[in-house]
Amino acid sequence: QAGLAVAASTTLTAAMCWHLSRESELEDDYGKVEYWKERYADDWFLQPFDWLGGFEGLKPWINAAAAGKQRILHLGCGTSLLAEEMHDAGGFGEIWNVDVSETCIRAMQERNKELRPRLHWMQADVRAMQDIFAEGTFDCAIDKSTLDSVCDCGRDGEAAQYVAEVDRLLKPSGV
Repeated sequence: QAGLAVAASTTLTAAMCWHLSRESELEDDYGKVEYWKERYADDWFLQPFDWLGGFEGLKPWINAAAAGKQRILHLGCGTSLLAEEMHDAGGFGEIWNVDVSETCIRAMQERNKELRPRLHWMQADVRAMQDIFAEGTFDCAIDKSTLDSVCDCGRDGEAAQYVAEVDRLLKPSGV
């Protein structure tokens, strides 16, 4: 069942990447790690920001997927308030937040170290986290728009790597 889901996700990912590559030919390349490192080098971008809405707007779907889960992986967290709001709402286990920007991760660690010590912040490339997390570590993975960024400008192979990495990190019963 999980293998079928990965195959379907990979096919869907390739189609999405093709579409996004056509839309973003003249725009910033969100699939480049350097774009995100440069973006967060500007202190203005270290302010909290949620792409595609926050916890309140996504609550029905987040609760259905993540409520009661012991270990949750938030991929491409940026400066999103999602993990903070989930923590404050209660009902969620440990939340591990991952982003490629070390500057961003440090800012979020500093922001949350006193009030939310159960939130974890890790700098990593979401396409390759083998050196950080073991297979089957998480009960749930949350991605609000990271896949869109990874496959920007036609990066089908990188998007497939990302989907496979998330599959590797989820427990067999993970969502």
